[in-house]
Amino acid sequence: MITREWGGRTAVLVLTIGSIKVRGLVINGDSVEFEYSGGGSAPDINYGFLKNLSDYFGTDNINIENDICVSGCDTCDWGSEYGYTFYIKECTKGLDNIREEED
Repeated sequence: MITREWGGRTAVLVLTIGSIKVRGLVINGDSVEFEYSGGGSAPDINYGFLKNLSDYFGTDNINIENDICVSGCDTCDWGSEYGYTFYIKECTKGLDNIREEED
């Protein structure tokens, strides 16, 4: 399911696949990029998570970068965000649903 969430004045596309919720979807041809992050620590990535993404987008070409690291409070880390940027290439399905929501 694709929804829009508001961050200030900007609507951000949010894709929910089962229990997976990702933000900031960007489509480039047959590829998609998005962030998967959480506060306090980076969310877990396991086989089931990757399998859901693979099934939804119809590809096994999934690259992950561990590049989201926003520090929070110096003493308690409140407000922090840690996670990953996913690059999914050679998608054979799933992108049309996202493109419809972008329009």
